[in-house]
Amino acid sequence: MLAIDVVLEGADAPTLESEVVIPIEHAMASLKGVHSISSRSEADHARIELELSSSADLFAVSSEAQHALGAIMSSLPAELSPPTITRSARGDEPVIRFAVHGDLPLVAISEQVHDVIKPRFERLAGVGRIEVRDIPERAVIIDIDLDRASAVDVSISDVLAAIERHDMPAGRIDANASSLRVAGEIATVDALADMVVRKVNDVPVRLRDIARIEDGLDRGVESNVNPKDRGLSASPRPQLAPREPSIAVWAQYNANRSDVVRAIRDELARLALPPGLTLTELPRQPKPTPPSLVVSLYGPDLVQLNAHADAIDAKLRAIGIVDIARDPPIAAPEQTLTVDRNRAAQLDVAMPDVHATLRALHGSQVGDLIVNGKHRPIVMHLVPSDLDRVRVATRRGQLISLADIVSQTITTTQVIARRDQVRTMTLSIRTKGSLAAARDIVKRHALPEGFRAVVSP
Repeated sequence: MLAIDVVLEGADAPTLESEVVIPIEHAMASLKGVHSISSRSEADHARIELELSSSADLFAVSSEAQHALGAIMSSLPAELSPPTITRSARGDEPVIRFAVHGDLPLVAISEQVHDVIKPRFERLAGVGRIEVRDIPERAVIIDIDLDRASAVDVSISDVLAAIERHDMPAGRIDANASSLRVAGEIATVDALADMVVRKVNDVPVRLRDIARIEDGLDRGVESNVNPKDRGLSASPRPQLAPREPSIAVWAQYNANRSDVVRAIRDELARLALPPGLTLTELPRQPKPTPPSLVVSLYGPDLVQLNAHADAIDAKLRAIGIVDIARDPPIAAPEQTLTVDRNRAAQLDVAMPDVHATLRALHGSQVGDLIVNGKHRPIVMHLVPSDLDRVRVATRRGQLISLADIVSQTITTTQVIARRDQVRTMTLSIRTKGSLAAARDIVKRHALPEGFRAVVSP
């Protein structure tokens, strides 16, 4: 399977679907060896998955997909981050996982995991990606004082441009984390603080004049190792079971998984972990029980798809079938930021500047700093509630409030699923009883023209 990930900050699911996903689906549909195409679009991010036929050459199709993407990039939104293509097996799971336990300070645990253990594992043959969960990374944090920045007419884009002037090439968005990765180097924290952001009336405004710079932990990454170290306020969302800090390792697509597991275990045995820090191998996660019946609804209109899914769900529950999972799930309310592109055009604000500022609102990483010979990400922190205090520059150099072109609302997060270029919604049914009645309910349910239901098995 090939997966294509795309990020367009400030775009809702319908915008991503129409402006990015559908063009990419059309480009991929003609590739030899592609058996089916599925996609999911949500706010800011979409993934398109290509399921290949059994005889397809994965690497050849990957190369063709990259070429096809390049051919249509000029027709996609200019502010779209470069799409990434990954190769994996469907349902790909980590080959080995470790729980991380420690009585050490969180900073010490973070340094051991991110600076020692993870790099040692990454160098092993056959290792694909490594994911560190719930252990924040050591970082240099820039906390912008919005009032001071506004007083000297400095925008977030000015700060980002100043860093880029230090020979830092553009980076890419990581969809699973809230940061912008940019390769490059600044020598010390003091050098970063002394960096000239811009000149106002020929007087240099340095970063230290408008921000507090701290060498610590990236609080934008949630951690359950020690909640007191996160500095996070209580969340109004329902409380979830706490997750255990862990390290997960995936094998490369063509690697022997048993060899990778053996190499990881051997390397861990050679590691001299400090007293108070332990890695405990976790048991393999059991595969979920497959559903007894899957009902896939296809159609062009999301409102009608939801309505028919609701109706079928209610009929099934009326006969005692209650274990029903919907995909995409019923949306939950959450805070969203939406860009008014027409208003931005009227005010002559460049969309790349808007999106760069929005990335800062999500905890943007804007560079690399070397501290004692080790690379540390430079992370910018802003708070979405400060929307009206964040300034963005027009092309004429006038600063306006970001709230003039970006709205902040509580909405239900919309997820749009597609399969073979048609919108779809799936009901997965698990029951120990007879499935004949369930099939009959779906068969008898009337669907309008352009809609269809597929029941399997």
